[in-house]
Amino acid sequence: MSHHRQTRHLLLILLIAFGSGPAAMGQLTKSVRESVDAKSSRPVIDTFVAAQIKNLSSEDAKIQKNARDLLANEASYPTVSSGFLDEYADSLNAAVLPLANSPDFHVRLSAAIAVARVAAKAGNTRLSGATIAFTKDKNPAVALWGLKAAKYILPSMILGLQAPGPMGQAVIDAAKLHSTGAVAEEAYNTLLLQTDAGGLRGFQPAVLKPYLPIPIGLFEYRVKLYEDFAPPQPLADTLACKFFVNVNVWQAMTVPQQRQAQQLMLDLLKGAAKQNAADSKPELVEVIRQTAGAFEVAAGPLKNDPLKKAAHLLSTINNETTAGEIDTRITAVEDAIKSAP
Repeated sequence: MSHHRQTRHLLLILLIAFGSGPAAMGQLTKSVRESVDAKSSRPVIDTFVAAQIKNLSSEDAKIQKNARDLLANEASYPTVSSGFLDEYADSLNAAVLPLANSPDFHVRLSAAIAVARVAAKAGNTRLSGATIAFTKDKNPAVALWGLKAAKYILPSMILGLQAPGPMGQAVIDAAKLHSTGAVAEEAYNTLLLQTDAGGLRGFQPAVLKPYLPIPIGLFEYRVKLYEDFAPPQPLADTLACKFFVNVNVWQAMTVPQQRQAQQLMLDLLKGAAKQNAADSKPELVEVIRQTAGAFEVAAGPLKNDPLKKAAHLLSTINNETTAGEIDTRITAVEDAIKSAP
């Protein structure tokens, strides 16, 4: 055997013995990523994922960042197949779950970021387990990235007619546990299906119907807070108002749900007005204006002209409008709702 052949043979033995193939060295091959039937490549995928999960647990911040970038990048190639994404997300979910219990905050955060970035590209529900685990984290930064992952998984659950209850409840629980504006806003973005993939246009009423109690639950929790104080990021609550008057959502709601949504919106108006009277803030005035605008939209399908007029008048308030005048205009909205058949 020649010297060159002996060298090549020795290198091959080392590659096999120490797992230093492409997957172990930090990359998957193009053929694996584009494979229509990726099940046959699962061992290679698992090897790659395991190597990066090990690095996510490193005490070196640079090694952690490199690992989460590598994990995210594999799901981001433009020609990646749906079959690969299915196997890849499933592999990552199984491997990353133990890190949700790591005592090291930085490890949990890096893992949650990696999961969110892959979930944004995967277009499936395979990362549900890990996502729920990170959403339940007691650190708001980790929970925030869990919410970001959930935002991309819930639409696939709903469209795939899978039960979204556990994930939806985890999102609501995160909003209750962490009293930060960022978590509240991301919780709304998640449950109101605010992704970059066309918003609510792809969700028909029949698909939305069984899901709606979940966002109603978050809205109900937030509105009750106004009885005692203005919660962080109050403008986030107007996202719910706009969601419920969206034509697809409105048609999906039962009549009792429509009435519940209207009552919660009315309670939001009263709560925001109460807190604004106690401590005037421009964002609370804007909450009232935007909620009034949502009522004006809802007046259309309700065929309620008095509501439309009253809501429009309320939407014109500004920072100089007196508390008494605001209350008067809110009362007009309430009267228009009560007088409807």
